[in-house]
Amino acid sequence: MHKVLLVKPYTYLHAYQNLELPLGIMMLSAYIKRELPGEAAVTLIDLRVEKEREAALAKALDAQPAIIGLSLMNFEKAFLKERLAAIRAAAPRALIVAGGAYPTCNTEEALKEFPELDLVVRGEGEETFLAVVRRHAAGEDPRGEPGTAFLRDDAVVVAPDRPLIVPLDRLPMPDYEAVDIERYLVPHTPMNAVNADRRYVILMTSRGCPYRCAYCHDTMGKSFRPRSAERVLEEIGYLYERHGIRETHIVDDVFNLDRDRMHRILRGIASAGWKLFIAFPNGIRGDLLTGEDIDLMKAAGVYHLLFPLETASLRLQELVGKRLDLDRALDNIRYAHRRGIVTKACFMLGFPGETEEELERTATLALDPALDMMAIYKVAYFRHTRIARMAEELWGADAEEPVDYYSGRSRYERATGIPLNSLITRTYLRFYLSWRMLRLLWRLPRRLPFLSRLRYHASLVRHVHASGGRRERHISAS
Repeated sequence: MHKVLLVKPYTYLHAYQNLELPLGIMMLSAYIKRELPGEAAVTLIDLRVEKEREAALAKALDAQPAIIGLSLMNFEKAFLKERLAAIRAAAPRALIVAGGAYPTCNTEEALKEFPELDLVVRGEGEETFLAVVRRHAAGEDPRGEPGTAFLRDDAVVVAPDRPLIVPLDRLPMPDYEAVDIERYLVPHTPMNAVNADRRYVILMTSRGCPYRCAYCHDTMGKSFRPRSAERVLEEIGYLYERHGIRETHIVDDVFNLDRDRMHRILRGIASAGWKLFIAFPNGIRGDLLTGEDIDLMKAAGVYHLLFPLETASLRLQELVGKRLDLDRALDNIRYAHRRGIVTKACFMLGFPGETEEELERTATLALDPALDMMAIYKVAYFRHTRIARMAEELWGADAEEPVDYYSGRSRYERATGIPLNSLITRTYLRFYLSWRMLRLLWRLPRRLPFLSRLRYHASLVRHVHASGGRRERHISAS
């Protein structure tokens, strides 16, 4: 049996980080197990849920896996700096493969800065990683497999891209049996910020987005690839019956792009008789909704909708490619609010060329009476994005790479000298230190858990805005 170890790293950002299921490595595990039964033995370790992280990782490495797969977001580059050399020393003969947003979007940097990496899997990982496992198990060199990149004589070699997986129903559901779901149901602050039920999981029902937002990572392609309504309902039913899950947070990029499919999913949930709560913490496209859509959402159990509005400036909407119909999105926010759904919007400040008047207009929009919650982020200029190229044309080259959306002094602030912290903090205070908090508590399905997390919200705002958002050094288990 060819031993494969899949690792979800732990990297500290702040004391109240989200804790969601590691769907990426769960998908890899399910696919390898289905395609290579009896040939590959797959083990998953999520260091975020381990109390003794170093000991847990050391134990997993003691088994001497043949392949080690690391799933890395941009901010998890720090894990490579802190742990990769030790992983290589503990498993000197293993093929170490990195996948996820960081190595996909920073392939050359990852391979040159971390020579312990043997291979990078770029973009969608299931079929590429399966091919790597197959070739390695057969004693062949997997370098050059479509969808990979590697270092040869100090030069990065990028193989041709692998076609995107179509249809997504070719893939199995995530390997829920490879993780202990109960470890993710401990008290913590979910991506959704509020919960209706403690027993919840995130769910991804589609990949890809056809919109061309300049700040997007774009690791899943620009074509919308949905799983069928039947497969989505099958997975929800499995989680409901097998694991007692009573709430799902759908984290698609654009769940409501295919209205017919969305309606079949919502009607299927409603007709199944499940007592299910549903939220969309990653957002939906607000200008594509209709009153009928929102009514069906309400009937299916949707209680919380996030609307990514980003900016009140129509000029900036066009400039960065969002092109949201703000009037229509606001009409849908107001209708959802009237239907009793908790409404939240998120905004971004610090776009290239954004004026102080445009900043203030966005801050004013964030105070719209139909919003129950809101969040404001500084624009993060990740190097691989189109918005980073726009910034370079406007302000010149910049060597600093943000690790998250809470950078203390953003690219915009360093280039323009216009501070954002005071505007963001002032807007938060005006929003939440008002009658809205009482209204929100009245509308929430579970008030006490939200009240217990008020310390988190206050601490995060203070950490990000008042203290300048400096990333703390924290290595030990929390």
